[in-house]
Amino acid sequence: IPFAILMAVKFRKDLNPTYFFFCILTVVYQIYCGIYLGFMLVVPTALFLLITIIGGYIFHKKKILKLVWHIKILMGIIVNVLLLIPLMLPYLERKIVANNYHFNEILHSIPTLTSYVFSHKNSLLWSILSDVGKHYEAFWDHQIFTGIIASLSVLIAGYLVLKKALKTKFKLKKASSPSILIIVGIITLFLFLRFDNITAYKIIYYIPGFNSMRSLTRIINVELIFFGIATSYVFCKLFTATKIKKE
Repeated sequence: IPFAILMAVKFRKDLNPTYFFFCILTVVYQIYCGIYLGFMLVVPTALFLLITIIGGYIFHKKKILKLVWHIKILMGIIVNVLLLIPLMLPYLERKIVANNYHFNEILHSIPTLTSYVFSHKNSLLWSILSDVGKHYEAFWDHQIFTGIIASLSVLIAGYLVLKKALKTKFKLKKASSPSILIIVGIITLFLFLRFDNITAYKIIYYIPGFNSMRSLTRIINVELIFFGIATSYVFCKLFTATKIKKE
């Protein structure tokens, strides 16, 4: 997962098709390692690559409009799809038809905001939060508390990125890769979030393959890298501000 994100960031730097290929290849490898995490990794990776390519067409027209660039990107996609076919064919043969009845069956497994503050009873500092989600079906799957520092960092980083975006009038060219990663992380969190029985995940559910997943709290395994990025982002800002103040 970190390697896929790293390759995506390197691809954004100079739009080198090689990094695009390795980014997709890593996602394919993750699907081979575990279908759940692989498919879930597709969401933030696709979002980041989409933002990158849109930005490329806006700011790097001369480079991105070359035919050879498009051929390399297309070849990278084709090769990785071919690599994925042997694994996916058996799943396609016994695929589940997406429908509202099946969606309602897996709805309870989509995390809520409570899930992100629902700690394990053996937590050293936060056992007081070990009962907040006990009423959930399969409540043990909803114990995805990441810690107060990481959780607060996501909120603070989101605020800082939004503040900067408003200041620059949402100019994509001025957005740094960490800022875009934080935005992608927050969008991913929102897409896999449930408010009572209302969730944006229904959009993703109808994408082929995603309707086969039944335990969606596992998205935390992908989101952890974004919690880490947000924490690093906030502390870097804090240390920079402190250094300037001292000088």
